[in-house]
Amino acid sequence: MRVRRSRPLYSLSVVISMLMIMVTPLASFGQTVSLVKHNLKSDAVYFEDVGQYLEALVAYDHMYRFNEVPEKKVRALMERARILAVYLDAPEASRKVYQKIRREFPSRAGQAWYAEGRLLVEMERWNDAQTLLSEYRKQLPNDLYAFHAQYLMTVAEQRRSKANNTPVTGVVSNNAPSSEQKPEKQSVDASKKKTTDEPISQQTKTPIENSKEAVKQQETITEKAVIIPPDIDSVSDGDALVESGLPDIDSVPDDVPLPIPLPKRRLPHVQPNSDVIVPSVPTDAAAKEGAGGPAVKDQKAFYYQMSEVEEPTVRILLLRKSPLLQLVAKGLQFYQNGELVWQGTQAVVKVIHGRLVLTGGWQYPNEPAPAWAGPIQVKAEEPIRVVSGSGNRKSVRGTVWLAVRDERIRVINHVGIESYLRGVMPVSSQGSWPAEALKAQAIAARTFAYFQIRHRIHLEYDMVDQHGEQGYGGVGREVAPADAAVAETRGRILVLTQGVGAGMPIYAKSTTNNGGRSADSGDLFTFSLPYLVFQNDPWSEKGKMVSWQRRYALADVGQYLVNRGVVGAEELVGFRSDRVSRSGRMLTATAVMKGRKTTVPTQFFLMGDLKLPSMLTTVQDKGEYVVFQGYGFGHGLGYSKWGGVVMAKVLKSVFGRILAFYYPGTSLAQAWH
Repeated sequence: MRVRRSRPLYSLSVVISMLMIMVTPLASFGQTVSLVKHNLKSDAVYFEDVGQYLEALVAYDHMYRFNEVPEKKVRALMERARILAVYLDAPEASRKVYQKIRREFPSRAGQAWYAEGRLLVEMERWNDAQTLLSEYRKQLPNDLYAFHAQYLMTVAEQRRSKANNTPVTGVVSNNAPSSEQKPEKQSVDASKKKTTDEPISQQTKTPIENSKEAVKQQETITEKAVIIPPDIDSVSDGDALVESGLPDIDSVPDDVPLPIPLPKRRLPHVQPNSDVIVPSVPTDAAAKEGAGGPAVKDQKAFYYQMSEVEEPTVRILLLRKSPLLQLVAKGLQFYQNGELVWQGTQAVVKVIHGRLVLTGGWQYPNEPAPAWAGPIQVKAEEPIRVVSGSGNRKSVRGTVWLAVRDERIRVINHVGIESYLRGVMPVSSQGSWPAEALKAQAIAARTFAYFQIRHRIHLEYDMVDQHGEQGYGGVGREVAPADAAVAETRGRILVLTQGVGAGMPIYAKSTTNNGGRSADSGDLFTFSLPYLVFQNDPWSEKGKMVSWQRRYALADVGQYLVNRGVVGAEELVGFRSDRVSRSGRMLTATAVMKGRKTTVPTQFFLMGDLKLPSMLTTVQDKGEYVVFQGYGFGHGLGYSKWGGVVMAKVLKSVFGRILAFYYPGTSLAQAWH
């Protein structure tokens, strides 16, 4: 019997958009589409798909700034608010975006008012939610969302009463559970719900079937029961997806993103232990003097114990839409709905009329080959070799799930996070690196993956193979030094030490080399995370891949700008740096044409169109060509891998000191054993 994970219900617009993700890598952005037209939406959807949420914020910010259509501006702000609340654990920042919509776009104030009220309900701020929604109904009694606001007020009262164990007052849905009901309390941590026996998705069901099933699961798993709206059974299969506990909104245009509830991602209770001593961050003076510099005094720090969490499973998207697939392994077994439907040593699968058909490996030519409509789980006694129709191949541990998407095969690998890291580490490290640097990288990579697991329970996959922050090489890339680093740091992650979200895993972005100055998330991506901040890094300056130079013909730069839609077809006569961040990264540039000039946002242009290694660069206008002199490799946020290597060699630093330097304000946590 399959164990299915409870997951929140999301709006149909988001489900559809996530199924239509563009697979264009960052390096090719903007070569054929316009910056101010549809490509920014595609960029944003791509970034969200691969787990690069800060980059998605920048894309939506550009959509808002450079679009003249009010409806598209509002949509960009609504999407920005969603990214902040759902992925970056920043509901207060999300609320400010909704308030901005109310101020700047009065005609859409109702939607923003309702969305903020719903967010307050998800934050369990019942009084604030009811106050805000009451004011909304008073100001806009005939607004599109007014009825839903009234219903949401009922939900808030119901949940508050249940949380306080007090009788419910006012009107409550007939289907709502009594306030005296006490649902069974279980951990709602996403990692506990992820098992290798989960289906790849439930998209073969109708939206309403998914809604009913999710609501049923939510009642038995979450600590706060969800109110089922009285008219849920009356909604036809063709209607929009019913969101958790709220009626459908038939009159809302398809292009209006509806507000989304915050997923339940609570960790088991964590207890900080202040008696644990960890090495402190080395001072600049110690860094300059190297190993012989002044002693760095260790200090007390929190070390969170979360040992009751089980090792989670990571879901990696290996192939989005493959026309043909070959699977090879000893003891290969195909399961559908938990039942064995085929076994062998190799199989060739393709899609025919919407079904997965076994076209190779079938030993009975006089009988029709098996065909399956639903998701197929593939198990084996050894790692499974997956070969796509284009010849790409990779051997993976764990299980493989196959599903049909637009007459193509979608392939997702389910594997334990520790085994997953064995295939991640060698992609971006070298076996000759010091052991402490490899351990630091293993913890950063584990934290990043665990963050994605906990924030993507509403999606089919957590990571995208060879896209986004972490590449995944599978079994073929595993090496002994990296395996040892993963094993010796098993279950250790980085968590925020203090403040809102203390004890929760951080968004542990990492870069190859920050060029001697780490980037600040607020400067670079319009949203600040307290552990991704600007600081000088003398260690990365001594590492490899620290400096570079690129030369481009001015005409080629102009053509890229034309493709981006930033300039017209007129000839570019000059290109120079304009605004830079505190770390020296170029944020905007000035493009000079005959008779005019314009400002160019460079977040996607430099590393996307021009394929520069980083944004930490200067530009020299040499007339017919321009020269970029740059430093570092990557976005520059978080852990600098070459900096960690130098720290481990020069200071003989343990991984705790390395991570404390690159992620200030964080602590280690033992999440599982």
